[in-house]
Amino acid sequence: VDFQHLHGIMIAEHKGTLYTAWDHSKVYEHDPEGSFLRGRRSTHDGCEIDRTWGELETISAGIDGKTPSHGTLFVANDRLGAFATNFDEFAYEIPAGQTVPLATYPGLQTLSYRLNDDNGNWEYQGPIIDNFWFEGIPKQMTNGNWIVGGYNDLTQPVVAISAGSDMSSWR
Repeated sequence: VDFQHLHGIMIAEHKGTLYTAWDHSKVYEHDPEGSFLRGRRSTHDGCEIDRTWGELETISAGIDGKTPSHGTLFVANDRLGAFATNFDEFAYEIPAGQTVPLATYPGLQTLSYRLNDDNGNWEYQGPIIDNFWFEGIPKQMTNGNWIVGGYNDLTQPVVAISAGSDMSSWR
């Protein structure tokens, strides 16, 4: 089966190369039969899609049998990183007294990946925060902490703040 669903596209520039990433699912968003965080890269300014973007690569296939999805690409401390979500199969629920379904993401966590500049491979760094889905690029504050908006497992808006300049520790 070809992968038909693309969602949550992001882009970043690092050391003269453009990197893209997105949720890539077989049929529909967060398809438990096949979802990945995939990407491509371009060293030629990305101007000619067919001739300058590299091969499709998998950044995250999820861990512990959970479904991966999009997050964010960012550059910090001269390193390119990717935060990808990871969760149990998502569900739509209709809260009591409402008619609009609410998406929920049980077991939601964010996983960290870092590009190895020496060999060009994405390397898994581990989970960095539970119950948070990054929906923006982290911005460094004047106190050295990083801040970013996102949402929790009930799709409510929340904010995450790093522990100083350490991109592997968030609250």
